[in-house]
Amino acid sequence: MGEVRPGNTPKSAETLIRMLGLPFNESLRIEEALTHRSASHERGRKKPIPNYERLEFLGDRVVGLIVSEYLLNMWPQATEGEVGQVFSTIVSTQTLASIARRMDLGSYMILGKGSHSSGERENHSLLADTFESLAAAIYCEYGLETARQVLIPWFAQPLQEILRSLEAAPPREPRRPPVTPEPEAPRSRERGRNPPNYKLLLQKWAQQHFGETAEVRLIEESGPSHQKRFVMGVFLGELLLEQATAGTKRGAGFAAMENLWQKIEDGFMPDLPQRSLPKEPTARETSPTETGEALPQEIPASAESHDLLPDSSSLPVLTFVSEKNNREEEKAVET
Repeated sequence: MGEVRPGNTPKSAETLIRMLGLPFNESLRIEEALTHRSASHERGRKKPIPNYERLEFLGDRVVGLIVSEYLLNMWPQATEGEVGQVFSTIVSTQTLASIARRMDLGSYMILGKGSHSSGERENHSLLADTFESLAAAIYCEYGLETARQVLIPWFAQPLQEILRSLEAAPPREPRRPPVTPEPEAPRSRERGRNPPNYKLLLQKWAQQHFGETAEVRLIEESGPSHQKRFVMGVFLGELLLEQATAGTKRGAGFAAMENLWQKIEDGFMPDLPQRSLPKEPTARETSPTETGEALPQEIPASAESHDLLPDSSSLPVLTFVSEKNNREEEKAVET
């Protein structure tokens, strides 16, 4: 790496351009690409001079274009994934900073006093950014073809290192499409018990209140064949009461019925005319004369209680004979 001149004096931009094998033009683009923001304020006290940041934005695209084009031409049998893996490594901050060090780009950077004192010439990120701004300046001054011829050779060494590391790495297993596990049917909220028969419960509820039958229907089916999604709904006539989504029709239908029954238990009632239950027939009041029955005789309220007793003369006379008299009569007969 070259030495920076004493007093924070960088090497000239002309030296850098001639080192790259290009004819030097009196252009501010190259100096702009090498000027740090700290120096732009120190050198232009009234009006800051342009710095590398705008050119860095363009240089990022220039480097990406020439490197991706080079990889596709050099590696025609590679897949898009393989090319992308190498590309992301070769245009990384680490790789670009290593190329900038081989160019001794830090000794050409125009820094402010504070940045120079803090060692910004060896800053990893700043070196990579300055390389990109230099690529943009070469593109603007000399064209895309010249930029390609000048810059690509600097990528040869890191590219060989990347390819060797990929060859030494164990082969990756081919990616398989993700497998979505079959969703289990929703379980009862009470552990250790079988889930209720929601279909039977809903049928009884619908018949009792509306005189109709609740039905579970398919609303929507989506997704690839290995990852289907089903939307099932519970309908009362044409009215959708509840819906649910799952990986199977059965799972979605069960979830929809369970959710609806929970809502019903919480007081849900759809806005539909309810079935009117038949009234029990009221007994028709009939008079005893219509049935042919005799009217009970009324007891006068003024009658005395003894007047209600039957006449004693009409009662049968009961004669009681003692056991002693019977024995005396039997003895008399024997004698």
